[in-house]
Amino acid sequence: MREQVRTVGLWLMTGLRAAPFHSTALVVMLCLQAAIAPVRTYGVKLIVDGVGGAGEGPIRLGVVVILATFAVAFAGTSVDGYLESAGADRVERWVLSDILRITTHIPGIEQHERPDVADRLSQLRDSARELGWFALVLFQLISTGVTIVLVVAMLSGVHPIFAVLLVLAFGQVWAASLDSKWMQDTMERMQPYGRLVRSLSELAREPRAATELRVFGLGPTLLSRIRSLSGTMYAGERRAMVRGLAVVTLAKTIFRLAYLGAVVYLIVLAGRGSASPGDLALVVLLAPQVDGAASEAGDGVSRVGVALRSFGRYRWLRDYASSHSWKGGATPAPDRVGRVGSASDRLGGATPAPERVVGVGAAPVRLVSGIELRDLSFAYPGTDVAVLDSVSLVIPAGTSVALVGENGAGKSTLVKLLSRMYDPTSGSILVDGVPLSTIDPVAWRERLSAGYQDFVKYEFSARLVVGVGDLARLDDEEALKAALVRGEALELVEELPRGLETQLGTRFSESSELSGGQWQRLALARAFLRDRPLVLLLDEPTAALDPEAEHALYERFAEASRVAAAETGGITVLVSHRFSTVRMADLIVVMDQGRVVEVGSHQALVGARGRYAELFEVQARAYR
Repeated sequence: MREQVRTVGLWLMTGLRAAPFHSTALVVMLCLQAAIAPVRTYGVKLIVDGVGGAGEGPIRLGVVVILATFAVAFAGTSVDGYLESAGADRVERWVLSDILRITTHIPGIEQHERPDVADRLSQLRDSARELGWFALVLFQLISTGVTIVLVVAMLSGVHPIFAVLLVLAFGQVWAASLDSKWMQDTMERMQPYGRLVRSLSELAREPRAATELRVFGLGPTLLSRIRSLSGTMYAGERRAMVRGLAVVTLAKTIFRLAYLGAVVYLIVLAGRGSASPGDLALVVLLAPQVDGAASEAGDGVSRVGVALRSFGRYRWLRDYASSHSWKGGATPAPDRVGRVGSASDRLGGATPAPERVVGVGAAPVRLVSGIELRDLSFAYPGTDVAVLDSVSLVIPAGTSVALVGENGAGKSTLVKLLSRMYDPTSGSILVDGVPLSTIDPVAWRERLSAGYQDFVKYEFSARLVVGVGDLARLDDEEALKAALVRGEALELVEELPRGLETQLGTRFSESSELSGGQWQRLALARAFLRDRPLVLLLDEPTAALDPEAEHALYERFAEASRVAAAETGGITVLVSHRFSTVRMADLIVVMDQGRVVEVGSHQALVGARGRYAELFEVQARAYR
């Protein structure tokens, strides 16, 4: 119950915060509009009674009432449509902006890698646009309540028996709520199917997948899979729809038959002189209004059920973000260092600086002793499988370390922990003796730079594609040029039609598409743009490059590492399967099934004739 109250509170406050004037004005206008039909009907009753012999007084009052309702209706139709549309638009923009703010400010990446969390985020994104209109449903329910109160008061004044109809009217509300519950439960069960259908549909439209789909003849298989999943979804929804329709139709039939019986009874009373002609006119004219109000209430409750679930997911996201904010620690972090103002606007609008995590420590400006992994274990949230198991390792300041091992050994997971995308399940990471879990993740990542195998193809200008590596240096031509040189991408940019200002990608007219290797060179330049990072993380960053280009790049990485080591005690962490590159590292860490099995230099590990020597010999044999 407490959670439902919190959800209703969020629902109400969302509309008032996003569009306070529109929301307040809309409530007033809707309540006035809701009163028009019952009050106008009462005016008709007065006129009928006056014509029947009650005198001219009721006739005059009835005419005044009817004219007043027409005036209110005319004024309402001029503004309520605007208020609804403008209010919903403002709420929608506010909600979408807030969802983006919340998700981008969660320090970790668990929400992107857990299927159960991804399902809920997918549901929230699907209903995000509807939340704009849902925020107004509550106001519409208030107006429906006004109609019901007026109608019941008028009918009860005619004869107490009509009060019983109110109970039957709420039977329609109950039926509508049951219909909504069944449909929403079905849609939530079908959500994984829907997410898979969207994923497959996006794959079918993806340009980079087009060639492989055709070579392997996967088109028919893909379409068959989409049809099968869609059929499962629609069959479940259809069953829920039929059940709901049957219950709603039964409730409406019972109510209408009961109302018809009440009208017949009133006709009998009028024939006996126990009811006036105006009473009979009132009851007959209110019949469609009663039915309409009951139906609106039922539809409103149905929409409320949908809205509560949607706002429940919205509230869940806010709670999730709060519980995964990594708050707690000893000392407050300092203000954000050297961040951008106008440069961030080029990303498509002013981008707010990431929120600090309250109560955590600042990141160091240089490394003195280095980084220590102390009995570190990790299992991804939602699983019980340890990806890293009791890993202990010391990485001295100013060194370059290479992580090697077969796929699934835990190398990339360790890189995620070093960049604090996750915190360890047990054990700790110490940075100059300070637990990484007590350092503000935003401040820590400002001291990092990274290059990944799965780099992002930002469809921005070439300047921005590189510049997002350090937005504060976006307009620093010398820094950009130096990063391009180190990433072996300067010649590539010089050959683009408009140089750094060339729009890249395939989604825009007059844009330039690049090959996989060219995109990777820009990604590497991006990693080089951040000057003197404390930790440079390189997770298979040259997978799309040929061996010669890779060797040249790693020579530059090595030089950059030496400079960083001398000035800041910086550490370079490299993940690679190519041993010709790995041997350049000061320290090589061999991992197997989540454990560290060997540590040492290339020469020492080859001489030890252990796991590293075995892997090195297998790869070297392929080049002989």
